[in-house]
Amino acid sequence: MSFARQVKRNQDKRKRKNANKAAKEIKQLMDAMPNGCVGCGAEFDPREHPEQLDEWSVKVSPGSAKLTCPECLVKAAEDDVA
Repeated sequence: MSFARQVKRNQDKRKRKNANKAAKEIKQLMDAMPNGCVGCGAEFDPREHPEQLDEWSVKVSPGSAKLTCPECLVKAAEDDVA
């Protein structure tokens, strides 16, 4: 095996490992995500209400995930404007 091929294989392996690590971290954050809105406590249940998947907002930051309902998003936007 040529040296150039070894270098490329090692680079590809490193990229694949980093991608798997990032995916694992995101999965852990999504598993730890709350079941309701952080503002008002409204319940999030996409199995009963699939439209919630399009309406609700998920904010993922290092170490936490926050779920926000549409009503709280509107209130937050109004507060930012005022």
